[in-house]
Amino acid sequence: MSQETSLTAEARSQLFSGQAEALFHLRRFDESVSMWERVIALRPDDPFAHQNLALVLAESGKLREAVAQLEKLLKIDPDVLAARVDMVNWLKKLDTTQEKMIAAAQAFDTARSHVEKRLDAALEQQQSDEIVRLLGYLIEVPSEILTPAQEEKCLTHATATVREKAGLLAVRGDAGKARMKQLLAKEDDPTVRMLWQKALAGDTGVSAP
Repeated sequence: MSQETSLTAEARSQLFSGQAEALFHLRRFDESVSMWERVIALRPDDPFAHQNLALVLAESGKLREAVAQLEKLLKIDPDVLAARVDMVNWLKKLDTTQEKMIAAAQAFDTARSHVEKRLDAALEQQQSDEIVRLLGYLIEVPSEILTPAQEEKCLTHATATVREKAGLLAVRGDAGKARMKQLLAKEDDPTVRMLWQKALAGDTGVSAP
C-alpha cells in the first residue's frame, strides 16, 4: 500500500490542498484544478475547496466554469461573502445581463445581512467553530469590519482562535487597533500575541488561494 492511500481522508485532502496551492503559484493551472477536484472528492461539502477551484479556473481564463463552481459552492453555504464578490466581478467580465448583475449584487447584500445575524447568534450561544467560520468569511473581503459590540466580544473571547481572527478584522479601524494594543498587555496566548503584533505592524497574513 502506498503512503498516500494509507493516509486518512483528511490527511490526504490536506496533502492535495498543499499540492494544489503550490501548482497554482507555479501557474500550472490544469494540474492545480485536478488537485482541487481530488480535494472536493474527499470533502464535497467544504466551501473553501470549491472556492479555490473556482479561483484557479478564473485565473486560467475559464470564467464560465469558475462561475459554475461558485454556484455549487453557494448551494453549500450561500453566505460565503468572497464568493459573492467574485460572482459579481466575473459576471461583469462575461458581459452578463444587467438583471443578473443586479441580482448578484443584491445576493451579496443578503448574504452580508445573514452573516451579521449568524455571528450575533453564535456569540450569544458561544458556538466557537461557527464564530471562527463567520469571521473567516468577513476577513476575505477587505472592506468588511465588525460592529463595535461584535468586535469587543470577539477580541475578548475565551477561545484563542476567535481572538486571532477578530484581530485581523479589528486592525482595519482605528478604534480596533487601539483596543488591540490595550488587550495585548494582558494577552497570554503566544500565538494570538504574535498574530496581533504582526497585524498591527501591517502584515495580516491573508493570501489566496
